[in-house]
Amino acid sequence: MIVFGRFRGILCVVAASFIWGTMGPAGKALAMLGTDMGTVAWSRAVFMLSGFGLWLIFRSPRDFRISWRQGFFLAIFGLFGTYGMYAGFFRALSHLSVALNEVVIATYPLMTAVAAVFINREALSARKLLLAFLSLAGILIAVFPSFVDGVAAVSGIGLFWSFATAVAMASYSLFGRLSAQTGFVSQGTLLFYSQVFGLLWLSLDKTIASGWGDLLALSSRQISLMVYLGLFASVGGWTLYFFGLRTVRASMASIIGMNEVVTAMAIAAFWLGQAPAWNEIVGAGVIVGAVCAASLEETSEATT
Repeated sequence: MIVFGRFRGILCVVAASFIWGTMGPAGKALAMLGTDMGTVAWSRAVFMLSGFGLWLIFRSPRDFRISWRQGFFLAIFGLFGTYGMYAGFFRALSHLSVALNEVVIATYPLMTAVAAVFINREALSARKLLLAFLSLAGILIAVFPSFVDGVAAVSGIGLFWSFATAVAMASYSLFGRLSAQTGFVSQGTLLFYSQVFGLLWLSLDKTIASGWGDLLALSSRQISLMVYLGLFASVGGWTLYFFGLRTVRASMASIIGMNEVVTAMAIAAFWLGQAPAWNEIVGAGVIVGAVCAASLEETSEATT
């Protein structure tokens, strides 16, 4: 029974990583259709807020109550976490290939490991530090030939938003752990209000940057892709992932989650005709290998 439960958990994590791997190509398709990526990020936040809200209603209604101090913390977290993740991911796709965007974002687990030394007071082994530098080497491999040989045009703005996404994803892990360690904000409260304040920041961004007139001009294809990204890929993907974490270690789940990079590159090549450059494939391989090695070390430490 335990073996079956663990196998089912692994299948859930694999399914979640595959679903997340479709987000890059779907987002790129929306960018190619001329969609305002601020609208895409905003719609994703609406779906995620609805999903987490329903989850809290049935599981822990008391987590809706927050103090002013908690509200201030969550507003800042919504800016550097949810806003950075959603806006960064989709805006990067307006300027970068799906493959390069995935390569940069894939560094977030090692960003988390390094930053946890200062935020969560966790130990950082020399091996993990080496793997963190190896992940940076993977990015250089993926980006540098593009500048030297002209393999592809690399946008500085695109790289900025891609790094912002990685930093935001790392902050989710770091401050999620911190809230669990200190008890200042419950996990349910953090998940829900990060979406609330993230949606507010995204709404402010869209109001200033592009306005709301584009909503009336969206085509059925654009709406379908946005619904897919928000409802199926985001809410559905996270539901599967959290269900899988009941029986699968977080470190092992992060290894399985690296399937997202491969899936995104493959779908972008077949669906959008954007095959990754050789340097992007090599860079992704270096980063995925580093993340897997770091996660295996974490599993070994936890077992010990």
